[in-house]
Amino acid sequence: MIDVQDIGVYGFCSRLLYLKKIERLSEPATSDVIKRRHRTAAGRAISLGHASLFSFATSTEMSYGAIMSLLYPHSLATEVSEWALGCVKSLSISFENIVGQMGLPEAKKLVSPISYGLICESQNLGIRCTVDRINLAGAPCPVLIRCSDFKIPRENDILQALAIWSCLKEADTETGPPFIERCGTFMTHQILPTEKRIKSLNSAIEGIRLIYDGLVPSVCPHGIPRKCHGCSMEEQCYSI
Repeated sequence: MIDVQDIGVYGFCSRLLYLKKIERLSEPATSDVIKRRHRTAAGRAISLGHASLFSFATSTEMSYGAIMSLLYPHSLATEVSEWALGCVKSLSISFENIVGQMGLPEAKKLVSPISYGLICESQNLGIRCTVDRINLAGAPCPVLIRCSDFKIPRENDILQALAIWSCLKEADTETGPPFIERCGTFMTHQILPTEKRIKSLNSAIEGIRLIYDGLVPSVCPHGIPRKCHGCSMEEQCYSI
């Protein structure tokens, strides 16, 4: 079984997947990498805690510190903690605006998923995944939470969202198209499973199987050297 996260990594760079899965290499633990990991953990905790945010947004008795202790109880570097608290404050204001526009029942649906952390598989595609959240948007729709800044979703995130959707669709034909959500916000993008995108997903799955079977992707297989700029594993990539 191919893990859906591997599809996201492959969609970004097949060489990076090879380094992580076959060579078993990890990112160097630099201060920037550690900070990014903490921000990702805090952002995902906030996004997965939308139900708690609903209680927070409708109560005047809970402080930002209290909500953070519910969502992410571990100590964080000051900069990350301040960033996370800013997310909570922005979400609270956004939620109040949504309540004013949609009313409490519909707003509650937005922040109260019908399921989260669901593990599922697709026997047809040979992939498995853990679904961050399933929201009810007319039909049950999987939500992929991403902590990168984006105005439009990245292609590798689209592939990962479609792979999750494919797993759920196999079990429930009523599953609606997936959403990608920017962590710590209510910003979502619905991903339509077009024929072209499904073809790209199938191609990625086949490419991953080739790597698992021994194919070694070349350096800069994507043909865009600038894509490597700033990659924390660039030195390891060129040394192998």
